[in-house]
Amino acid sequence: MTPAHVGVILGGTALWAQSNGTLTLEAYSRVCAKQIEIVEWCWAAGVTELTLQILAPEVSLAEKQAVVAWEQVLDHFRLGWPTVPVASFNLIGGNEALGYSATNSGRRADDLRDGPGLIVNLILEYEGLQEIVNGVRRMLATARAAGTSLAEVVADLDSANLEKFLDTGSLAPIDFVIRASAVAFVPEFLPWKSVYAEFYLTSVPAPELSYADFRTAFDDYSHRKRRFGR
Repeated sequence: MTPAHVGVILGGTALWAQSNGTLTLEAYSRVCAKQIEIVEWCWAAGVTELTLQILAPEVSLAEKQAVVAWEQVLDHFRLGWPTVPVASFNLIGGNEALGYSATNSGRRADDLRDGPGLIVNLILEYEGLQEIVNGVRRMLATARAAGTSLAEVVADLDSANLEKFLDTGSLAPIDFVIRASAVAFVPEFLPWKSVYAEFYLTSVPAPELSYADFRTAFDDYSHRKRRFGR
């Protein structure tokens, strides 16, 4: 059994750089490129949607080397490559630092690829709890503009209605989250979409992730019985 929507949290970059005697920025560039490999692994495994997040608070997107590393990754998704057809490519969060205009986070942008194949979402400077707060604000602002009373908003409020106003509202629910790092904690990783996801923690840092590591994670998932919060 292969999960349809996989989330991958790429951490451990700074610790890996320190233990290997390299600069954190160089390790970060390596992790950026690792995303391309992960896309290929997931497509080969039959995944239909993939969401990637790099955890590296030590690195600023204002750093030129970080921007260059991201540009190389983004070119792959905008231009495509033979082994992986990209159906939809979404940037979630603050992408202005990379020179891209805001793309209504989580929704398709006109200047990005759109066609048959794998759906890929890349997370940049994202805050999960803030997304939900912003969604509530949008819902209330929309209701006010339409002349809807607060009582009517409250009466109609449910998870499906609120989801329409979230940045990630158009994304499918996440089935499986892989956390790569020697540190065993999960950050704010799309809390609305990953609420019923299965989680897999590996001590392998992001720069060293291999195809074998992914196969091990997928094999673990295939033996689980999902309960969806019950």
